[in-house]
Amino acid sequence: MNETRILQGPELIRLDQLLEKYRQGQNRFGDMIIGPAWVNLMIEKITGGKDRALTIVDEDGIQGFILFKTGSHSVLGSMIYVDDVEGREKLLSKLVSDLRERFPGKSIVFPEPLPDMEIENQKRLFAKAGFEIMERYKMEYSIRYEVHAPKRPEGFTLKKYSRLLDQNITVLDKRAYENHPDERIIDILTDIGIEPPSLRIVHSSTAFFERNMSWFAMSGNRLAGAIYCTRSGADLWISNLVVDPDFQGRGLGKYLFFRTLEGMKKSNYRRCVLMVSAGNEAALKIYKNFKFKLKRKCFNFVYHTGQGVKNL
Repeated sequence: MNETRILQGPELIRLDQLLEKYRQGQNRFGDMIIGPAWVNLMIEKITGGKDRALTIVDEDGIQGFILFKTGSHSVLGSMIYVDDVEGREKLLSKLVSDLRERFPGKSIVFPEPLPDMEIENQKRLFAKAGFEIMERYKMEYSIRYEVHAPKRPEGFTLKKYSRLLDQNITVLDKRAYENHPDERIIDILTDIGIEPPSLRIVHSSTAFFERNMSWFAMSGNRLAGAIYCTRSGADLWISNLVVDPDFQGRGLGKYLFFRTLEGMKKSNYRRCVLMVSAGNEAALKIYKNFKFKLKRKCFNFVYHTGQGVKNL
């Protein structure tokens, strides 16, 4: 008989065999981190961090897990995996429903994909558990494309990142994501972490945050817009392109984007990648004009209680 249990701290070492299978499943999607050292690094990270695991267990041991973090009002499911291929959907449904029942007053978000599981099955599974399906696009740009320089908008000065901008970044994020398609996801991520998502990006190791490709546009002493970039192997990732609502419609976002793409010509990057909400029509228009092509559709699954997440 299957039952669920929560593991944390040193207990998470018990997931090592399933994490190895999870890694192998990710390899087949072609986008995730690979390599034999990945599992050891992951175990070291989660056993010393704030992660917990909701596991499904039978007489043969752990059959599946959800790795998750909790905040005051939210839960972030960072990994989910079940080993039994034939009974996978049933066991995953049990895990997801159990997580929701264990945290009835919290909003929950899951990224995709589940290793080795068709996306339509994922959507059906989460929809049955009461989650909203939020469609996203992964888009790519190749350095071989020539793009026309947009007109530089007047009244802005461009800066590189410094710690003096941190408070401005927090204010910008809060303003820019009001009524944005990703607002609920950003609220949940902010609740889980100590810092807003954008600050977590710029405070990350220099091995990930690409300072030379990131720009911050000022209007006087006010941060009007920003583009933050990270690196993943040979790819440049646009982590965030954001413009304060008071300064939208002046071409600032388009110009910031162009500056980053132009900077690629003097770098070792030959491809630029980003994720965008399918409902963010303004951003999609910019990306398409700069010859970004749809690589694949992705999904977030969000269970939103509406209980205090926006009032952190």
